[in-house]
Amino acid sequence: PQSIVSPSQAELDTGQEIRLIHHPLGKPVVISEMGQITQVGEDYFDHNIKTEAGSSGAPIFDRQWKLIGIHRGNPGIGRVIKGTSASIPVRVFWFQIVSYLLEAESGADL
Repeated sequence: PQSIVSPSQAELDTGQEIRLIHHPLGKPVVISEMGQITQVGEDYFDHNIKTEAGSSGAPIFDRQWKLIGIHRGNPGIGRVIKGTSASIPVRVFWFQIVSYLLEAESGADL
């Protein structure tokens, strides 16, 4: 079974149910309750799962346990919605990896 979404499957929607596996405050691992995506942008999505320091870098999964993003914490200026946190979609990483590989293939100095 596929455990990570490909860019072609990486459509994220407001209201989509998600969960994450994290270490809030550096404590033992926790699997979160289901939360929802609250906002979707080109290179981010916000969610309403309660997180703490130590949660950054946590994998975010859809209902089928497919990896869809990485939690990063504070949404940043202009996107602060009380009770939300920001994440980076998997598709952002895919596109960066593909760009890097294409540059390497073309002989560009990396």
